[in-house]
Amino acid sequence: MKRQTMSIHYYGIRHHGPGSARHLLAALDALQPDRILLEGPPEADALLPLVADAAMQPPVALLAYRPDAPQRAVYYPFAAWSPEWQAMQYALAHHIPLTFCDLPLAHSLADDHDEDDDTPTAARHPFDDLADIAGYRDGEEWWEATVEQRGDGEDLFAAVTEAIAALRDALPAATSAGDLKREAWMRKTIRAATKESERLAVICGAWHIPALQSAVAVKDDNALLKGLAKTKVDSTWIPWTNSRLTRQSGYGAGIRAPNWYAHLWRHPDDDGVRWLGRAAQHLRAKHYDISAAHLIETLRLARTTAALRGQTRVALADYTDALASIIGMGDSAIIDRIQHAWLIGDTIGSVPENTPQLPLIADIDKQRKQLRLPQTAESREIILDLRKPLDLARSQYIHRLNLLDGGLWATPLARSGKGTYKEAWRLEYQPEQHIRLTEKAVYGNTLESAVTAYITSTLHQDQSLAALAERLEHVLPAELPNLVAALAAAIAALSVDNRDLADTLAALPHLAETLRYGNVRQTDNAALAHLLDTLLARLAAGGVQGCMNIDNDSAQTLCRLTRSAGAALAALNDADADRYWHDYIHAQTTSQHIHPLLAGNAWRDHYDRQQTDAETVAAELHRQLSRGGNYADAAQWLEGFLYQSGTVLLVHDTLWQIINDWLRALPEDRFTELLPLLRRTFTAFEAGERRQLGDKARMQAGQAGGSRAAVVATDSAIDETAAQAAMQTVARLLGLEA
Repeated sequence: MKRQTMSIHYYGIRHHGPGSARHLLAALDALQPDRILLEGPPEADALLPLVADAAMQPPVALLAYRPDAPQRAVYYPFAAWSPEWQAMQYALAHHIPLTFCDLPLAHSLADDHDEDDDTPTAARHPFDDLADIAGYRDGEEWWEATVEQRGDGEDLFAAVTEAIAALRDALPAATSAGDLKREAWMRKTIRAATKESERLAVICGAWHIPALQSAVAVKDDNALLKGLAKTKVDSTWIPWTNSRLTRQSGYGAGIRAPNWYAHLWRHPDDDGVRWLGRAAQHLRAKHYDISAAHLIETLRLARTTAALRGQTRVALADYTDALASIIGMGDSAIIDRIQHAWLIGDTIGSVPENTPQLPLIADIDKQRKQLRLPQTAESREIILDLRKPLDLARSQYIHRLNLLDGGLWATPLARSGKGTYKEAWRLEYQPEQHIRLTEKAVYGNTLESAVTAYITSTLHQDQSLAALAERLEHVLPAELPNLVAALAAAIAALSVDNRDLADTLAALPHLAETLRYGNVRQTDNAALAHLLDTLLARLAAGGVQGCMNIDNDSAQTLCRLTRSAGAALAALNDADADRYWHDYIHAQTTSQHIHPLLAGNAWRDHYDRQQTDAETVAAELHRQLSRGGNYADAAQWLEGFLYQSGTVLLVHDTLWQIINDWLRALPEDRFTELLPLLRRTFTAFEAGERRQLGDKARMQAGQAGGSRAAVVATDSAIDETAAQAAMQTVARLLGLEA
């Protein structure tokens, strides 16, 4: 029998275009092709049958990556209204062979740089030139009006190809070197396919169609493709989300409003009533009073605007502009309040259970399902009660997963305080998690083994006690005893020769919190308690040496770290730890050559812990402020004593009066010189403390100049001069006047 004449039909589409998808299906129905070539990575051909599985629900994405370098990866997202997705569905439903025809990722991912690096940097998209000619604001609006919203698809693809051919001729630099190689490969694939088909349909991005139709010699394509590097590439399907569709990915620019495109796909005949009705629903949820009259006027304005622009159908911009004008009274912020719910949405796709997965990812997903933890695109908060076995297992799973994926899925929320039985988390699915976990798959086939091996392999990166202690704090809730032991051993080994006081102090809060949190989980923390005692014993024995003869910046750092460590140890409520800490602090109050900032802080620590009385503190404060002529040291001692807390001045009038007398006695030039340091001290107080200090100054200034010891009134009359001087001094200290 005589073979029929072979024909090739090209369909240029926009990725993620519902109008393109509808026109494409109509064209395929008319053509009845016996084979389809679709732009996409050939490595994913084996995954195409999964598209027919009922469990495969878009949005989904093809994920392709190099097993030896998983960070070298690319996503190919598909929504239900993506032309490529509809082409795959059509081919499977009609039993038509469909294969991907793009340049294999084995070549494009073989280089150490992205192909996008070869893309010319342009201020404008090439379609913007067509938009200028046709009178649209940008290329996206031009495509939307001329292709996506066009009801009649007759000769549409030919018209698009003609327009883009002219555009490519006028802008040859707009096509990257990577695209030229891709087009050469696609032409090679088309030539091979024509030998086995009579009606071949080629579907790809509209920009490539003119190049695919051009008469390029085989030898020229072969020359362009000669010597391409090659690597191994694996691929799989993963769930995708509407939020991720809004970002740039392997298939072009992000879609600003996925819900809008989904609406156009499901309800092509909607005249705007249904779409604006959804907006009204979301606005009412935000407590807006929306009536039917509002919607009628909004719809009329949107239709009128579209007509004035010469559009056959109302565009999304017309609806949003009308909504802002009618309901928002000209304020576009009303759109921002419902943008996510109305325009984007929290839709998340799903893939079949038999989708190829690495053992590690399969184990993680299996545990997630067993623990009944949601995988949603919507940000959800959960509160775990660690006294319940299920919640404790969930917490363990989340902490382990965070150690691998860096917290992409679960973010800790503030709790009422560590040491409680509650944990709060925000869960939100992020597709990038697959890449993070793929990178860690070499460390083990289960979550527990992978975490242990991965963290152990990175311990050498932490060369400080603080870094190791912080790592230990994150590891302990994951319930990995071997890993905890390895970290404790690393901290103990590093602490033997550690002479960095700041590093030791920075490590103490992490260790203290680890011990507190470990008690909540009823874990054996004897080794950690011994480690903390060892560090504190060394600190008590010789830590004071690091406080001597240091500069002001070092003193500021040590003061901050000392306060933080002291607060954490106080919350631990351990008698041995308190004794060691007292010895370390006490040495700073008695040793010579201690930086005055740290000495003042040490005296305040003793006072706050009720280890010295107010009279002794007052005597020391008076002694420090009375040292002849050394005003700077006195000011720094005062800063250390009042470090970020002025409560002591509110409750102890003697201390207030001593400081007031000293400030009033300062020569004007000295006061001006010390003012920046003094202001730093006083402005670090909380707003409530500053307000109360101001009230106290006003009250005492009204009592015969009571806040100025130099002025003594013998009667009840108010000394206005003294009062004004006191108020000016306090205002300057609190930064209330320039």
